[in-house]
Amino acid sequence: MNKNLKKLISKSSVAGLCTLTLLSSTASIAFANTLNEALPSVSMIAATSSSQSGLYIIQSTPLHSTETVITGNLPNFTNIEDKAFSDEVNGIVSKFYDDTIDKVKALKTQGVNPTVNFSYTVTGDSKYLSVIMHSSINPGNTASDDVKTIVLDQNSYKLYSLLDILGPNGYKVANKYISDQIKANPDYYLKSPEGFNGANSATNFYIDNGRNLVIIFSKYEISPGYVGNPEFKINLDEYKNIGLPPESFFSENNITMVPLDKSAIFGQTVKLINKSCANITYGKIKYSIKAYVNNYNGKKLETAPVLKNNVLYVPVSYYEQLVDTFYNVSPTVVTLSKLMNSN
Repeated sequence: MNKNLKKLISKSSVAGLCTLTLLSSTASIAFANTLNEALPSVSMIAATSSSQSGLYIIQSTPLHSTETVITGNLPNFTNIEDKAFSDEVNGIVSKFYDDTIDKVKALKTQGVNPTVNFSYTVTGDSKYLSVIMHSSINPGNTASDDVKTIVLDQNSYKLYSLLDILGPNGYKVANKYISDQIKANPDYYLKSPEGFNGANSATNFYIDNGRNLVIIFSKYEISPGYVGNPEFKINLDEYKNIGLPPESFFSENNITMVPLDKSAIFGQTVKLINKSCANITYGKIKYSIKAYVNNYNGKKLETAPVLKNNVLYVPVSYYEQLVDTFYNVSPTVVTLSKLMNSN
């Protein structure tokens, strides 16, 4: 075996998390069959070693082909005891491969014979294990760089979505943060509709070893090619996400009312003058909130604040309107979320 290849694959992306290894002779036959069905001329190079961390063994699958120049490696999860979960996780890898090969086949119908390279890295912390896969198709003039990520729980068979980590306001928070970054650096991003149109269930992300949730895009997805893969980091230690139980809120005229004093968690200074009035300071902005008076500095809320059981309540929209905090209302919980120090 090529010494440089062996040295490259045996390196661990994150110390103590997971060692990337070559595919052993007992590796997943199903995964091998998936690759061969997608492109019959593709085969895998045998391997000699494996390593395990936590629940997962990730074996690196080197690929080559006699019809198309395919290089690089893809991950294979070989020891997941739950078959349905194993099929789900390895199915993500297989689909990423299949989607890339479909693009190659489409180019070949146009008389183009591109080269293809696959790669991946592993990162995370004691809770999250992240795998970031890349595929690059080079038709001869410029290369693509598509990305797909997998985020797993280190200690249980769980696949995380963006909302699993950021909560029900996750898309709103991500959209504001990314949009603010794009506005600050407009030359690096495409304009809508070609550019960023909002986070959703297909948005790729991973957790790095600095407790950052990193949203990553494919090359050309929201930026010109020279930018590469744009990344946006949300530090989880700076992300405030609280849930108010049913006894903490109520509905009045179909408007959800929540305690005003929770705004202190998100950066406001709330100084009660009496039970029905409070002075608010938020950065350089100062105003007063009074029960049953729908006016603050000449502006209006969705409805007037109310006093109930000696607690001053405001409409939940107050948080989004005046505290830069997003909200989500369900019958059992009101969730308030904000990325602190995001500007």
